[in-house]
Amino acid sequence: MPAILSQVLQQADAAGVELAKGQYTYNVASASGVARYELDFPVKAQYRGVRDFINRTLTNIPSAGLYKLSIERKAIGDTQVNADVRFVIFIRDRQP
Repeated sequence: MPAILSQVLQQADAAGVELAKGQYTYNVASASGVARYELDFPVKAQYRGVRDFINRTLTNIPSAGLYKLSIERKAIGDTQVNADVRFVIFIRDRQP
């Protein structure tokens, strides 16, 4: 998982989006042996940067999916938006 988190941070940096904080949740593997991490990032950035961050992450991490996205602009003239971006990363559990 540290390698995947590093890739997500690289994608945010390349898009010009600062990830000041985030949290993740691990959901135990089902009978299929596939587990999932949910990565949740509150972001304040320009809309274009948020979209670029999402696109870069989905392109560079094949096991990632966009799970939740909410975007809010406080006023019409604001150049930045507040976004809540949640990815889900599917991984194969290595336990027998």
